[in-house]
Amino acid sequence: NGLLTPGQALYFRKDRSLAAIIRPDGHLVMDGVEGSIHALGTRLQNSAGNGWDLWFYEDKAGELHSIDELRQALRKAV
Repeated sequence: NGLLTPGQALYFRKDRSLAAIIRPDGHLVMDGVEGSIHALGTRLQNSAGNGWDLWFYEDKAGELHSIDELRQALRKAV
């Protein structure tokens, strides 16, 4: 839906030092490790978690927001 784009960074738990890049297929890649938002999040925190709550994007003003906010907005629009 164009809300996030390939090449854009997502930040794990709002930590800008833990940035993953969105691949064209929608997976994330970080330090050579590739996976879904859920799989990569689980790996980083050593336990299962909801990837929608773990990853954050940066808006044009430089603020970080949960990618779940985008998912909720898209659900409302559909």
